[in-house]
Amino acid sequence: MGKYTGYMICTDLDGTFTQPPRNDKEDLYISRENLDAVEYFKSEGGIFTFSTGRRPGYIKDKIFPFVTPNAPMITVNGASIYDHEKDEILKSVFLPRNALDAPFVAYEKFRDKLEEIYVIAETEEFNLQFDEENFLEKLKEIMSLHEEWYKFVFRGVDAKATLEFQKFMQEKYPECYLPRSWETGQEILAPDATKGERAIELKRMFPQVHTLICVGDHENDIPMILAADKGYAVKNAVEEVKKAADFVTVDYTEGAIAKIIAEI
Repeated sequence: MGKYTGYMICTDLDGTFTQPPRNDKEDLYISRENLDAVEYFKSEGGIFTFSTGRRPGYIKDKIFPFVTPNAPMITVNGASIYDHEKDEILKSVFLPRNALDAPFVAYEKFRDKLEEIYVIAETEEFNLQFDEENFLEKLKEIMSLHEEWYKFVFRGVDAKATLEFQKFMQEKYPECYLPRSWETGQEILAPDATKGERAIELKRMFPQVHTLICVGDHENDIPMILAADKGYAVKNAVEEVKKAADFVTVDYTEGAIAKIIAEI
């Protein structure tokens, strides 16, 4: 039994645990304060993992050189749970069939207000710019490669355009989950592909866990913050996240995860 036995922390990455690179040689930055706190938390029996919109490959390439979780990770904003120790996807939640035309609808209705799209499957992802030549032909070719897709991610030209696009797509696809993961980043996922659903499942995998702590900064983090026993918003979080949270901690640039661990 360690000091943190029974506690599980699920943290978002971008804007919560990781910071932008400080120079051209870095892909991202994680403060030494956070890294040391996480290692101490794990050494004292705590369970630490990530809950992110990123795919497993990105996390293994960019995050694991600094820190590794000691539990499976929630990836693709809740569309999957990935066990890095077994290199195995434990759970996949795919978009409903009737939402697979969303990229084509987006192009038809909003191509002047969108910059790019990411089309993400279980094993790979594709990126297209809305103004590139032969967009529709390329999109059709991509969509023919898989029958099942995790999510679509659209980048709007600005926040106003992204909110307008979100409203339209919510009305068009009411059966889907459509969070923003940053100010101009709009996603479309299956209705139960949320960080909250997966956080609850992850907690059940560890019967010794009595307190689930979830930390985030944007709309896509709200479900897990609500599902947590203790939900935290970082100071830089959008207002909707702060309202959903039980606590608001320091800014992500000020060692938010270390601060939370110190207060347990």
